[in-house]
Amino acid sequence: EAAQRVFSTKGFHKSTVNDIALEAEFGVGTIYKHFSSKEELYISLIENKIDDLGLFLRTNVEAQNAPVEKIRALIGAQLQYFEKNEDFFRIYISGISELEGKVKSRLHSKILERYQRYLIYVSGIFKEGIERGCFKKIDPLKMAVGLLGMLNSFISYWIQTDNSEKLTINVESIYQLIIEGVGREGRLAGSSRE
Repeated sequence: EAAQRVFSTKGFHKSTVNDIALEAEFGVGTIYKHFSSKEELYISLIENKIDDLGLFLRTNVEAQNAPVEKIRALIGAQLQYFEKNEDFFRIYISGISELEGKVKSRLHSKILERYQRYLIYVSGIFKEGIERGCFKKIDPLKMAVGLLGMLNSFISYWIQTDNSEKLTINVESIYQLIIEGVGREGRLAGSSRE
């Protein structure tokens, strides 16, 4: 958390391991025992936050039974997590553009790996919905790409603009856009909003 605070106030390039050590009330040597560089610490911070997001999403989604409710829970959980962790994601967006070469490539590959797993997970929800007759017979991977693209667009827009409104007010709009696009008319079986 100390690293997150320092990166969020100073940015990646202006932050030093010494700044982070002071904020964490550790010696610089203690940080270097765990991380070989500031870049390594930054990558670890990003990885941990993305893994935390994944756990938060799965916990919220798995609490639901019906595929349509799983999609609603996923939308709500992702928007809630980004809203709650806005500072971190601002660091991520600005910091990633400051990274160079091998470090940027390494972080990109780690993020891509996690994103691919997430796509497979979400497409599994859509596949279940198709099998249960809730969703149209459209490639579930394409539905997952569409949903995640929409979520990412809403989140990016919110982060880059005056976000005086809560991000989570968009849950129903996104849900309706997706469900009306993939839901079979009159077949939203298992929805608490039938």
